[in-house]
Amino acid sequence: TGANCQTPETYAKLFSKASNHVWVSPADSTSTSHTWTAPAANQLSGKTVFSVGCTSTGDPAGICAVDVTVS
Repeated sequence: TGANCQTPETYAKLFSKASNHVWVSPADSTSTSHTWTAPAANQLSGKTVFSVGCTSTGDPAGICAVDVTVS
């Protein structure tokens, strides 16, 4: 929550309420697409790999979409 999809913010601001997390932040975190290298596999085991919260009014924002490709 707290993110306005029409005004991209850094991951740190998007996920300010997250806890016990591993940050994987590309240098282009305010652009519309990113490529990054994941942490070691043992850091991802049993965890949520990718989580996004996006809202401008407190309700889910229909204009917000995330397309994740893992390779």
